[in-house]
Amino acid sequence: MSSLKNAYDRVSLSERGFILRNLTTNGLIAGTQEAAVDGSVTPVKYYIQPLAGEVYILNTVSIVVSDGTSSVGLTDYGSIPGPLTNGIRFFSEKDGIETLLGLKFKSNQQLVDLGPVRDRIRYNSIILSAYDFNINQYADRGFLLNGNKNDKYGVIIQDDLSGLTSQTFAVKGSLRVRNI
Repeated sequence: MSSLKNAYDRVSLSERGFILRNLTTNGLIAGTQEAAVDGSVTPVKYYIQPLAGEVYILNTVSIVVSDGTSSVGLTDYGSIPGPLTNGIRFFSEKDGIETLLGLKFKSNQQLVDLGPVRDRIRYNSIILSAYDFNINQYADRGFLLNGNKNDKYGVIIQDDLSGLTSQTFAVKGSLRVRNI
């Protein structure tokens, strides 16, 4: 048995670095990242997808909502009167099978429930609110995406959010490359 074990090279994942990537409409860095869109008729997906040979281990999601009003209520989403009708939902796609993750979020209160406000900044008449939350509570060691399998992780927007000044989604984690 030991001779069989010794006949194969070691397969390992070696960490290559830290990633901080915005979710885009095509999963690539060069894709559209502005997510203040109308997804009420046709849902719009923003996601991340590793290149072939890469593996991402995601740990944190960031949601940044910007709008031009200071009268934001907890039942609203940004400054859009709310709660939203259909909401925003996280999803993953592994081995070609899409899975919806967690509950839909439809209000500022639900954003706060996901994670604390990391930053609230006022630029002239625009208020930028950034929320971070840890994925590890849903996936013990982070959420693993394999580029060789075309895995994806992202959000589906199912409401009209074009009234927001801006909205972006980002993920943080580590990038690994398979060493054989």
